[in-house]
Amino acid sequence: MKILVSGANSLVGSHVAESLASHGHEVVGTFRRHNERVKHLAENSLVEMKALDLSCADDFKRLDSNFEAVVHNAGSFPWVDVDINNVVQCNVLGTLNLVNWLQQQDSITRIVAYSTLSVYGNIVDQILTENTPTNSHEIYGSSKLASEHLISQLECCENQLIIRFPIVLGNHAHRAFIPRMVESFQSNSAVKITNPNKLYNSMTTLKAVADFTNHFLISGLKGKHIANIGAEEPMTVSQIAEFLKTCLKSNSVISVNQTESNCYLIDNTAAVNLGYQAPTVQETLNYYAQERGWV
Repeated sequence: MKILVSGANSLVGSHVAESLASHGHEVVGTFRRHNERVKHLAENSLVEMKALDLSCADDFKRLDSNFEAVVHNAGSFPWVDVDINNVVQCNVLGTLNLVNWLQQQDSITRIVAYSTLSVYGNIVDQILTENTPTNSHEIYGSSKLASEHLISQLECCENQLIIRFPIVLGNHAHRAFIPRMVESFQSNSAVKITNPNKLYNSMTTLKAVADFTNHFLISGLKGKHIANIGAEEPMTVSQIAEFLKTCLKSNSVISVNQTESNCYLIDNTAAVNLGYQAPTVQETLNYYAQERGWV
């Protein structure tokens, strides 16, 4: 297939674009900021890379009109160098421009769009399913939910999969709970964990995401789908912390935050029924350690 991957310069986007190319697809990746991932993909002739800002409608004129599928990964998260305006422009306006472009295409039959568990807001359920109400009150989750709505209302392409991500682990994973804990272990700084005895499975691997994406694109699955993904066979937060500490041979002291917060488990049933091969938590951690070169 000829596949367009938006945001192919990101951690997830670059890995998925490279994986799809390795499966024999012709892949075109878009990027807004040039970085080492863009250089790697372009230099190795794995993916045709195009500079394109989704928030600029005119930029879409640079694209061909014979794509068969789209993987919409581009998105912004509020961070030290990313303000609210940037988040809205990328996640909402960018998706709107993509949708308007898609409505002009006749050849695209399948869409995979990446979203986030942040659309659920403050989760109070013990088990998270696709039936859990979306209730985000912060800009990132709200903007990604708006992006979901724009994609799902597309009438020109009825075969869609929206994947809501937990922590996606692999080399260069950052920002989330586990990578931040790793940074502390690496510097032998104190590590404080919350809910040490609660089970946790809010994680997956770059490989699992790429494989799930490819499976849907080449499958005969019809209709519009939304799926949460996570890991199987949960481990406690304490077990996860101890595993990482051991891998890194860290001297960090692990302490416990006495104020507990709600800790939910992700039900992978819907995703598995669509072809997602959920790794276990231990497999996910092993993959992360191998990718980082700790084992």
